[in-house]
Order: sequence, then structure tokens, then C-alpha cells
Amino acid sequence: MDFYNLIKKFPYTEIDKIVKAKIKDLENKSKILNKGNEYIGFKLDYNPTDYHLTEEELKVKLDIRNIHTGYINKGMKITYGLAFDERGIFSNDGKYYYVDDDSYIYDFCNYIKEKEVKDEYQLFDYLLKFIRNYFGIIRHNNREEMHQMICKEDRIYLDPINIHKFSDFYKKGNAMCTEIALMAENILSMFGFNTYYVVGNIRIGEEKDEFHAYNLIKYREKESEEEMNAIIDFSSFTDVFDINYEKIGEKPYIVFFDEINKEFLNKLLSENESITYEDYDFVMLDTLVEMKYDRDREYYISDNFDLEKVFQKKKI
Repeated sequence: MDFYNLIKKFPYTEIDKIVKAKIKDLENKSKILNKGNEYIGFKLDYNPTDYHLTEEELKVKLDIRNIHTGYINKGMKITYGLAFDERGIFSNDGKYYYVDDDSYIYDFCNYIKEKEVKDEYQLFDYLLKFIRNYFGIIRHNNREEMHQMICKEDRIYLDPINIHKFSDFYKKGNAMCTEIALMAENILSMFGFNTYYVVGNIRIGEEKDEFHAYNLIKYREKESEEEMNAIIDFSSFTDVFDINYEKIGEKPYIVFFDEINKEFLNKLLSENESITYEDYDFVMLDTLVEMKYDRDREYYISDNFDLEKVFQKKKI
């Protein structure tokens, strides 16, 4: 919360200078921590345009970058899916975007300056509201329509119409988990959290696993000095109802655990292990409120993505 206290002290005219200096510092650290990686997600190490791949050949060619540490710099490429046509030609064309904007960080800092934020959890609440307002009401599965590719009559892929950009998602209602987790990653980094952007999977109840992006955070609570570690998922928020079952707010999913370390990450990277979200009651203003969940959730990463699920989704 130190950065929050800092911007509270300065006039609005000075906030941009403070934020700009902080971003520059975070970008330099990110280059070192991530060894200059230029993309997040999974991609093919070439762009197939005129021949077929079997599923096994595709797995060999698929390069996966599951976890990014800290701030996500401008110019990085986020890939969120594979495309294919009836002839079995695979590509990432269309299913990507470049990080081209950081104006939302300045906007959030100006937004939060007006608020009285008592603790980290309240900061998360405000961040969820800001994210939802920034992207607009989500209309699921429209991202692929926005980022479609050009094809010849014989279905050979050409370059996409435009270079897709993160700023394309502003107020469009097209953003999904990768965009939401990206914004959360950078704002949480700005406010002093040690953060990790994760491209993984989620299992909801008895449903099949799906690709999903979310964040890991690591920080210390000021009052207790106790280190807190959590998965935090801003794209899978929960409704909060009072004891009369009237909706009074929303909160992101948070899964707490002991520590983010090598053993934990290995567990998260294992197909046979997962981190489970558990139900709990939440107390607000001395009134017991009920958290309404859709279903139990499990978070994990698999290096062997189930490509059949990709095939069953919309063909282009």
C-alpha cells in the first residue's frame, strides 16, 4: 500500500510523473526477470501456410510460456489460441495481440486517489470495478470475431488484417481472461505486489478443463507483517449478497496458500495436481454476507494442452 499512500500525498498534476517513473523501473526489472521474452502464452515456432500437421507434430512445434513474472512491458505479444481450417492447417494468426497501451495505469491511479482504501482486499474490490468498467460488459466469444484473419479462397492463411492491439479492447465488451489478467498484473505490480501472470487451465465442477489466465500475488500485510500468497482471478468474480439475498457487490476469486516457491509452481504445472478454490463466508461491516459461487474451481497448468477441445470450438 506504500504506492497508494504516495499518490494520496501528491496533487493530480504530479501523479503522471510518479507513475511514469514507476513504470520505467518495472519495465527494466521485467526484462531481467523474464530474460527478454517477447511473448506470453503458446505459439507455433513458425507460421504454417501450405501444409498439414498431425496432432503429434503440432505438439512438438508448440512453444509454451506459461508464467510471466512481474510487469508486462509494451511490445510483448500475448497469444491466446490456435486457429485451424478444414484442411488441418494450424496458425496463431488472428489469435494474438500486442501490448501497446499503459494509459489505464494512469487512469486507475487517478481513480484510486479519490478512494479511501483501508487494506489490500478493498484495493482488489476497486480494481475489479475499474477493470469491468474499462472493458465494458463482457460478451463472451466475440474476441475471435474481432481478431479474425484473412484467408484466400483455397483457405491458405495470409497475415491478419491489422496488428491486433491491447487497446482494441477498450469498452468493446470483447475482453476475456488474458486481457483482464494482463491489466491486473500491471496495476498490482504498480502497487507493490510481487505478481505472476499465469497461462493455465481451469476446471469448474464437473466441466471439462478450459484454457484460463489468472494471477499469482505475493505480499505482506502491513499490520501483521504476515506474508500472503494467493491466486487471484478477476475474470471469474463472485456476486456478494446480503442476508436478504440482495446483491451488494462483487469480488474476485481468491485462493490462499502457504508460499509461491518452486514446489508450488511444480504442483501448479502438474497435470495431476491442482489448486482448489474453497467456499467461505465473508464478513462486511459487522454484517454476515453470503458469497455466491457458481461451482468449485481448480486451477492448474498442463504442458500438454488438450488440442481436441480447440478443434471442437469455432472453425474459421
